[in-house]
Amino acid sequence: SGKSANESIIDNANLSLTFAPNDWVSIYLGGIYTELEFPGQDDKQLREASITIGNLKKTPLYLSVGRKTVNFGNMQSYNPTTHSVTNHYYRTDTDDIAAELGYLTEKWHLSFTAIDGNRQLRVADTTSDGSFGNFALSAQRNFKLCDWDIAVGAGYLNSTIYNSDAANHPGVSPDDLTTSERNGAYDIWIEAKKDQWSLMAEYTKTERAWPATGRAVEALTLQVAYDTELWRKPTRFSLAYGRGEQGYKKDPFYELEQLATGIEFWVTPNFSISGEYVYNRAFVPLIMISRASDPNV
Repeated sequence: SGKSANESIIDNANLSLTFAPNDWVSIYLGGIYTELEFPGQDDKQLREASITIGNLKKTPLYLSVGRKTVNFGNMQSYNPTTHSVTNHYYRTDTDDIAAELGYLTEKWHLSFTAIDGNRQLRVADTTSDGSFGNFALSAQRNFKLCDWDIAVGAGYLNSTIYNSDAANHPGVSPDDLTTSERNGAYDIWIEAKKDQWSLMAEYTKTERAWPATGRAVEALTLQVAYDTELWRKPTRFSLAYGRGEQGYKKDPFYELEQLATGIEFWVTPNFSISGEYVYNRAFVPLIMISRASDPNV
């Protein structure tokens, strides 16, 4: 009818390994298999490979070096499968080596991450090459308030992909790039937990307008989760709303919205069954955004 479509695919299968030869060193490897790989990528990818030096029983300082997810923002999704709009827009993964220096206690988590210049796997990008030509900052404070466990955080990424007049992706350049200038992003978030309830809000925005759209890129996520038991098995119910904005109201790529509700039932500690209903309003791909966006779907 032209109004529906079906497709059976393996979204992703993940395998990770953590090896700690002693109390001060741990090695992490994270791989993924997906049938939704982007052109130029393999279906099997080693997404993360890092070594961390530190012992929190002895000192709050640590150093982590390798290919890794950058500590910028919260970026978590309460949904069992579908990631949040904020995660889609701003989760930052490196392709080259990054070095994170952090300070972690029960009340504080502070970190500085040095990132190689040029385009990384996700979000981080600079206008020129260079070792550690980019960086990210993150700060988190944990405290109690009226029996709620509260965490508040803020982050800054010095240079993002939202820096050129043509939306692009590694290996694919659908439009010629004629303008490219640094465009950083800042992030603020809060999470509250009490008993079986979890609530979270996160907002992220670029420092300046994205030359490809003429507006700053904003992402908002609001979500809630309720943890309980069904048939004596841990179960989570979740509801999440997300909104992204990157244009003017007259533009076909002005905004997108997502509402997702889900349930995840843990059969064993390592095996769960989940289901989701996801409503997306507008199709706004972050590549070829001016040519492929459709606000009516």
